[in-house]
Amino acid sequence: ALPGYSMVTLWRHIVGRFVHCFRHNAPLMFHRNVKPMDTILGRFFLETTGALISFFVAFTSLYIFDLIGPIYDIFLLLAGWYSLALLSFGIALSVAALAEFWEPAEKFVQPVMYVTLPLTGLFFMVSWLPTEYHSIVLLSPLVHTFEMFRGGLIGPSIQVHYHFDYVIYCTVFLSACGFLLMRKAEAHIKIE
Repeated sequence: ALPGYSMVTLWRHIVGRFVHCFRHNAPLMFHRNVKPMDTILGRFFLETTGALISFFVAFTSLYIFDLIGPIYDIFLLLAGWYSLALLSFGIALSVAALAEFWEPAEKFVQPVMYVTLPLTGLFFMVSWLPTEYHSIVLLSPLVHTFEMFRGGLIGPSIQVHYHFDYVIYCTVFLSACGFLLMRKAEAHIKIE
């Protein structure tokens, strides 16, 4: 529950909070040096850091009461965390841009986030599924990040399946698409 909920919270907060990020931060853009992308990056760092701190507070509490063991591999855990954060960032850029182009986009974000929950790896580990389904669920880059995070937290007592390079390729592709859409969206931003 701890790794799954922490990761899905990060996923939902980064993507969900980027909807109308420009509109919500419009007063900041009255300053000459503040650009629309600055508000996006600020929101990204705030959500990523806040969610990571909440994970460590929950983990420390459980560890103190001897309900969970120590973190097995902090580097793998953080690689999973930041991989998900960057992947979410790439998707969130597109979401923020689409919300500027098309007003009803915000109505679709939360329902789509709930529909994607089964694609994240929140409810399952790849090793729990029959072998013939592994390649199908591993098409979702989100599953790889969840598996890395669990592997770093729990260690070799569980079998995890992930390909870090696949997550990197997906992140670069989604971020490139998001940045292109953001460039177009910046022309539509109206600061009132």
